[in-house]
Amino acid sequence: MKIVDRITDILELLSEYKAGLGVKEISINLDLPLSTTHRLLKALMENELIVQDNFSKKYKIGVKILSLSSKILNEMDIVNISRPILDELSTKHKRLFFLSVLEHHRSICVDMVNNSDRMKFYVKLGSYMPAHCSASGKAIIAFLNDEEIEEILKEQEIEKFTNKTLMNTEDIINDLKNVKKLRYAVCDEEMEMGVRALGVPIFGRTGDIKASITVTLMKQFEFHEEEILEDLKIASEKISKMLGYIDRKD
Repeated sequence: MKIVDRITDILELLSEYKAGLGVKEISINLDLPLSTTHRLLKALMENELIVQDNFSKKYKIGVKILSLSSKILNEMDIVNISRPILDELSTKHKRLFFLSVLEHHRSICVDMVNNSDRMKFYVKLGSYMPAHCSASGKAIIAFLNDEEIEEILKEQEIEKFTNKTLMNTEDIINDLKNVKKLRYAVCDEEMEMGVRALGVPIFGRTGDIKASITVTLMKQFEFHEEEILEDLKIASEKISKMLGYIDRKD
């Protein structure tokens, strides 16, 4: 792990110097051999994590690092904005509500609120769900372009969880088209028998899909789906607007 530590040290050091540092300065600051410093800097440049100024020859943090940081901050913004709304939904309906984003062609839970004392079914933070059959995943990928959807379905293993899981690509695509039309997704025992889920999309400033909010509904308990869905849609619109989204469909 020494190489990872050294790379981390270089990035942390450069982050403190806006004007950048030369190779000798980096070598001295980190007590690294000059040859090792050269080799590590070359690797970082090849991966666009740092750049070298053509005139001063000093190294600086690269745009890719800023891009990655921006993505992380955006996700944090979504979590911070969504949390009180998720809490409000869960308190009112006594169900589990969770926030998801798309990562590696799968839906990943980045926040969750469960104010139900009898809801045993739960979603862990960081847990992945397949995009093709989960309400959280469908509510996101339905709003991607056709090429992106095709790539996800090609790369992702179409796994059968129950006898209700759609396995045919054409059926899945038709289901996603319906999700896009209705602006909400349903997972009716497609992942686990006895569990129904509803998911709604969250959009960003430019109209791009950012995340989804999902509620899990245990069929053994009574629930008022229309009321829950209406509140989900309102929450989706509220969060999207707070992220800068303007709905121009009207």
